[in-house]
Amino acid sequence: MLSTKVLVVEDEGIIAKDLKHSLLNCGYTVIGTESNGEDAIQRAAENPPDVVLMDICLDGPMDGITAAQAITRQRDIPIIYLTAYADEGTLGRAKLTHPFGYLLKPFTQRELYATIEMALSLHQAQTERTNQTRWFTTTLKNIPDGILTTDQVGTVTFMNPAAESLTGWTGDQAVGKPLTMVFHPGDTGAEDHIQEVLKQVLATKEIHHMDTPTAFGTLGERTRLFVYSAAPIVSDIGHCLGAVFICRDMTSRVQALENHEKANKLESLGLLAGGIAHDFNNLLTAILGNLSLAKMVVNQEEHLYQWLSEAERASLRAHQVTGQLVTFATGGQPVKKPVNLSALIRESTYFLLHGSKVQWTLHLPNDLWPVSGDEAQLSQVLQNLILNASQSMPHGGTLTVQGENLLCERPMPESDESPASPSFVKITIIDQGEGIAKEDLSKIFDPYFTTKQDGRGLGLATTYGILRNHGGNISVNSETGHGTRVEMVLPASSEPLSHKQAEEGDPIPGKGRLLIMDDNEGVRMVLEAMLIHLGYEVEVTKDGQQTLAQFQKAKEAGRPFQAVILDLTVPFGVGGRETMKHLLALDSQTKAIVSSGYSEDAILSRFQEFGFVGRISKPYKLFDLSREVHRVIHDERP
Repeated sequence: MLSTKVLVVEDEGIIAKDLKHSLLNCGYTVIGTESNGEDAIQRAAENPPDVVLMDICLDGPMDGITAAQAITRQRDIPIIYLTAYADEGTLGRAKLTHPFGYLLKPFTQRELYATIEMALSLHQAQTERTNQTRWFTTTLKNIPDGILTTDQVGTVTFMNPAAESLTGWTGDQAVGKPLTMVFHPGDTGAEDHIQEVLKQVLATKEIHHMDTPTAFGTLGERTRLFVYSAAPIVSDIGHCLGAVFICRDMTSRVQALENHEKANKLESLGLLAGGIAHDFNNLLTAILGNLSLAKMVVNQEEHLYQWLSEAERASLRAHQVTGQLVTFATGGQPVKKPVNLSALIRESTYFLLHGSKVQWTLHLPNDLWPVSGDEAQLSQVLQNLILNASQSMPHGGTLTVQGENLLCERPMPESDESPASPSFVKITIIDQGEGIAKEDLSKIFDPYFTTKQDGRGLGLATTYGILRNHGGNISVNSETGHGTRVEMVLPASSEPLSHKQAEEGDPIPGKGRLLIMDDNEGVRMVLEAMLIHLGYEVEVTKDGQQTLAQFQKAKEAGRPFQAVILDLTVPFGVGGRETMKHLLALDSQTKAIVSSGYSEDAILSRFQEFGFVGRISKPYKLFDLSREVHRVIHDERP
């Protein structure tokens, strides 16, 4: 075991020599005896001792206290002062250097040994405490949870960086302040709650857990959700010295759970809505088909024709209601094409605001990019947002709509799709209305949530679902009494706008053999009647098995079908998707049109990937049906 190294600093030669002799007798190693402070500092730097015996009064410009301060600044070395006498001022200076012992001259060898061993023991204990403190401090600073300590009356004595981040207070600001002030500025109820918890912990010396996320105010009047635990700080003899609070910010996690619940609500609603929309659109198909046929045999000048046209328009408006429901259908995807968003905005704004008290201003650049989307669904989004803005200004005001082209580094968040193109179109709608209350803002996209007396709570939920299915995003900023700002972002289309579709006119007649598959008897009957009226020869089936049998029979007889119309969903049989696979196996040149009341599995939006050459969404009129059948049979581009 190495012996303790001692540096002696003494300006009296005889005393220094005697000290060295005593130290050697005690088993210590004397690395040197110096008579002045400058040499002592240099010797300690060159060969660090384990302890320094420092005479307070030294000859020269530097006394022992100054020399001791210089040595301890270089290294953590315990100092023992040697003194024959000292005035009160000198002793006061000496105490400020925190010496590990005093030896009053003259002293015995036993006193010298005891003082050195005591100093070494105290220094070792202090070093261990210092290292432990540094370890704890480093640990506390790097723990992600917020940690605050208080004294017995609830005054903050410490907070780690995580607590600073959570509360908005710095440690310097918080220390010395009541805990209730640091957590709850201006919130009396929360102050009472935390004060009661503190009292219980200090009185019972038991740990208190709050596992339910609780709202706490922080500096800057923010509100965060915390879970926390409070534990007593108890001395070795059982006295309660204060409390430690460990808190965790649950705001993001709670919001994530709420978003997950919102998605589950939409999915549940979608499962219900999809089935309703499918059945309802089958009924509407039968209604519209029969109305179209009836109009074909009635003179356009007669009142009956006008009544039939009005019934037809009402049926189409009913279809728009199912459009809101079908947006939520599981796997339902918009049928996309390049859409002129500027035209949709102008049309929707004029339609909804013309004649109202609301004025409008449109800032739409001429080069606003087309977006990739379902024109009917995007029109529904714009009408929902513009109508909400208008209704928030019952006494009039100005609605501003702005358009902007964006280039983004990555897709917008909160979307179900990640568009390959980094190009987006941003639409901002700003009103001067009543605004949205803070407590309602986070719920505006929830199904069935509404603040209107006659509202259904589906408008913004539908909007959210449509934009999500388009790979887009929407955000709302509002303050009560200061209007609302809505921003929506949609992927730009990589394709140019197509030419305007031909306006509806007389149905297009045709010739050829057609095979129809639909599980709904009413749809089969009206489809057969409509196609026969157009000049086609028609056979009907109710499921995939019958369809394949009829198709194979006609092929073997040399009387093949020129086209097949397949219903996508057959609840109790083989549906259109599976049937199409078997038809292509029988004849790779099969021309098939997919028909559905809702876009399940995205087949309507990407019909060509599944072997179809055409598509038609229920409900449809005679003209729509005639145009699509004619296009498919004659191999025309969609």
